[in-house]
Amino acid sequence: MVIIQQPAHQSILLFPNPAADELNISFTGITKAEIRLFDLPGALRYSSAIEGQSARISLAGLASGIYIVEIADGKKSSRQKFVKL
Repeated sequence: MVIIQQPAHQSILLFPNPAADELNISFTGITKAEIRLFDLPGALRYSSAIEGQSARISLAGLASGIYIVEIADGKKSSRQKFVKL
């Protein structure tokens, strides 16, 4: 489990990490966001606009390795690595 500490009004949680089939993302302080998933060379592998405070991303079709999740709310963005088993 990885917790990204943000300003007091915002926190992001990625779990499980490492992940095999699905990656769960939970956050506070954001109600609308764009979630993007990149491989290490920087290729975009997934993108979705979400509303609410959680999302579940299917990792089907992704090779094992290290990926970057970017969450952007239009004002700021956060990036965090996770491992796909």
